Order: sequence, then structure tokens, then C-alpha cells
Amino acid sequence: MPRPLRLAATLTATLFLIPAAVRAESSIGEPGSHPEWLIEGEPHGLLSPWGPPGPYKGLGFGPGVRLSVVILQNGFIPSINNSVAIGAGFDWIHYSIKDECVFTLGARFCPFGNNMDNFLVPIVLQWNFFFSEQWSVFAEPGVGIRFYDHYFAYDTHTGVDPFIFFAGGRFHFDPSVTLTVRVGWPYLSAGVSFLI
Repeated sequence: MPRPLRLAATLTATLFLIPAAVRAESSIGEPGSHPEWLIEGEPHGLLSPWGPPGPYKGLGFGPGVRLSVVILQNGFIPSINNSVAIGAGFDWIHYSIKDECVFTLGARFCPFGNNMDNFLVPIVLQWNFFFSEQWSVFAEPGVGIRFYDHYFAYDTHTGVDPFIFFAGGRFHFDPSVTLTVRVGWPYLSAGVSFLI
């Protein structure tokens, strides 16, 4: 298994195993016993170990923000403690492209350590599961609208990622503030969520 996939699998497993450690105080079987909020605002930092779009390699970092609106306080499974939200955001990842040549469309192309900015607008369905007062996890399938600039080629590309997916977890400091971590494709994120 490639290293990025091993890392993503390990982090995802960790996020889902953390609530098992608090099983003694679990509230997953108590529908509706979670803090209710309507809007979640989440500024976060991003890390993209998978590389930028296209044939290039490089590590990416950047800021982002996510806004989610709860549409079901008691989610798709009425017998457990879950909720459902619709989320959208704006994420900016700056890549430092490795100094190497690639072959694109039959031509040799050498970016020589140039940079690329990648902007992603994720639109997701967020399904939340509440394990205790302190721990919750979520899954986020969705689509992404991507814009990226390649400084060496002086061009801009726009496209749609027809399927993006994230799995994440929250540590609830109190009913209105959480530490939120997300892993998936095309990046990892960590930030603070404000629940209103």
C-alpha cells in the first residue's frame, strides 16, 4: 500500500477508535442527547501530503474555512445519537513542486522547484455521530470545485472533483467550541469549530 494511503488509513482508524476509549460514558444509543447547534464555523489549517493536481509531486500547506448548517438534529438512523448537516468551504493549499522533470502530452516538462496554488470549494454532506459529551465523529462525502495556478506554466485550471471524502472527529471543549480534525482526499485539516 502506498505511504499516503497507509497514513490516511492510520489516521482514520485513530479517529474512529478514540471514542471507543470513552465507551463507558457512551451516549451513542441515546438519540438527541447531543448539543444542538444550527451553524458550525470552522477555520482550519491544511496539509496535503498527496501532492498537487497533475503529474507533479510536492507537499502542500495552507488555510481554509468550512461552514456547515444542520438540516436534521436527529439524523438518518433514529435509534442512535446522530445529526446531519450540509457543508461548504474554501481551502487554499500552496505547493512547493519538487525539482524534477515529467512527461506531459509527449513533451518533457521541468518545473524546477516552482510553486502551485490550489483552491478547493468543497460541498459535502456531513453525518455526525455523538459518542459522549466530549467526542463525536463524522463522515463527509461530497464534490469539490477546484481552481489551481501553476506559476511555471503561467496558466489557471478549473475542474470538478466528482467525489471527495473526509472522515473526522471532534473533541468538545464545551457545547459551543470543539477541536476538529479531518482526514481524507485531497487533504488533512485541523482547526477549531464554533457551534451556534
